[in-house]
Amino acid sequence: MNSKLKAFLMAAGLSSAAITGAQLTDKWEGNSLTVYVDAVGVLTACRGHTSKDLKLGQTFTEQECMEIFAKDIARADKQLLQLTATVRLTDSEHAAYLSFMHWAGYGNFASSTLRKKLLAGDRVGACKELTQACSTNQQTGERVCNGWTYGTRLGVKVRLNGLIKRRAEEQAICLSELTVGGLTQ
Repeated sequence: MNSKLKAFLMAAGLSSAAITGAQLTDKWEGNSLTVYVDAVGVLTACRGHTSKDLKLGQTFTEQECMEIFAKDIARADKQLLQLTATVRLTDSEHAAYLSFMHWAGYGNFASSTLRKKLLAGDRVGACKELTQACSTNQQTGERVCNGWTYGTRLGVKVRLNGLIKRRAEEQAICLSELTVGGLTQ
C-alpha cells in the first residue's frame, strides 16, 4: 500500500487493525481506475469496489479510488465490529476478517460458520474456516471442504487461485496472535 493511501485511511479515522486489513485487501484487490469485469463476471473498480451504479469502461481518478476504498473499508469495519461485538478480536483477527469481509460481504460473513465458531469461542476454528469452510454441492450432494476459494462464473462454481492464496494469507494473519495452551498457533 502506498504511503498516500495509508495516510488517507489514517485521516479517515480507521484503527491500526483496520488499516492492516485494508493493506491486505489492497494487496489482493489491486487498483483499477477503469471499471472491469472480474473473474466471476462482476463489474468492479478501484480496490475491489462493486456497485450496481458502475458502468463498464467508467473511469476514476486515484483520489476518487482512495475515497471509495476508505468508505468501503470503513463500512466493512463497522459491520465487522457489529457482527463480532461480543468478542474482543486481536488486531490480527480484525485485519484478516476485515479483508475477508470486504470480499465476501456482510450477509456471507453474518451467516458463516466462521462467525458462529468465533462467537462460540472457537477462535482457532474460526480462523481455519478461511481455508477449510465446507459446503454441499446442491446438484450432487457432495460435501466439499476447501474454504472460501470459489466464485460463480456463468452459473458454475470455479476455484480461483488468487482466492486460495488470499485465504491462506488471511488465515496465517488471523492465527498469528492466538495461543492454545501457551503455544502460538
